[in-house]
Amino acid sequence: MHKYGWRKNRKGSIEGLPLQLLIMIVIAAVGLGILLAWMNSISKPNAISRVVCEPRFIKSSVTDLDQEGTFDDPSLTVTVYDNKDGKLGGVNVQVYGLGVTVAGITSGDEGDMRGKVTLDISGGALPVGSASGELVVKVSKTDYGYKEVTVTVSRSSA
Repeated sequence: MHKYGWRKNRKGSIEGLPLQLLIMIVIAAVGLGILLAWMNSISKPNAISRVVCEPRFIKSSVTDLDQEGTFDDPSLTVTVYDNKDGKLGGVNVQVYGLGVTVAGITSGDEGDMRGKVTLDISGGALPVGSASGELVVKVSKTDYGYKEVTVTVSRSSA
């Protein structure tokens, strides 16, 4: 037997299992790079990012808990923004709770009114014995999903 083992050549080489592992690692790295590049090119889906209601708090000047607390300001303006912080037109807006059930669609016009709708909520009132309550504002648009926010209604302090 030769003094270096079975081989006469002492030069190193990659053979067998180490070579297969090296090839698999290279293929996996290339595949991972392609996958990450593809996923990075995918844009965010459209979504409703925020809903702004004015006024945020509605007051009732009826302070007596033995009477219904009608709203001082019978209108609610809702503005809807998308995930790029632009005003979003054509959004369905529903307001319900405390005897109010109204719906509207935000304006698609360009300018200050884009993404806004003003709804009449004069039919609502705080129930007898209740010091505060909430109106639920639900906004939705196809391909954008939906979002719910609440508007607090409370009796003014005497």
